[in-house]
Amino acid sequence: PEINEIMLSDINSMGEITATQKKLNIREDFFSKTNFPFIQKGDLVISIKGTLGKVGYIPKELINTVPGPSLCILRMNGSGPIKAEYLFQYLLSNIGQKMFFASSQGGSIPFMAIDDLKNFPIPIPTLEEQNKAKKISKRSRELVESIENMQAELDECITSGWLQLNKDFSTKYSKKDKSKK
Repeated sequence: PEINEIMLSDINSMGEITATQKKLNIREDFFSKTNFPFIQKGDLVISIKGTLGKVGYIPKELINTVPGPSLCILRMNGSGPIKAEYLFQYLLSNIGQKMFFASSQGGSIPFMAIDDLKNFPIPIPTLEEQNKAKKISKRSRELVESIENMQAELDECITSGWLQLNKDFSTKYSKKDKSKK
């Protein structure tokens, strides 16, 4: 069977993971004996080694997908008081990021123990506050999409502008060469 593996590079500019690049082929006998921690819709994926504190949100079902070696899954209890979108925003905030770095260990390659992650103090917001967080998330998505569209337009302008300049340059100098003959 083929398994998809989430890497840090799969986290897009919105912090979402909608697809994976790395695919692994696993022997059938190994696959049937192993209890892989498969990703589910609504999970958070957190980097606990190396690039500490990078957080990704899984907005849709990703079939046969597991976290990469430096990542762990944070799965919300469906009946719990905190929604995944809120926790995602909280962990990305300055406060959340400071908690990651305060809990880090190691020298050249920082890492975080799972027990430290489990003991993070998380404020429990009201449902109204979580709905505000959802609106902020929606507005953030709109802004990122707008920036990405402007970046694509800028790239196209630069590319087509260069191509036009190159064409004008080639035409200008090919005419000079013909007039010298």
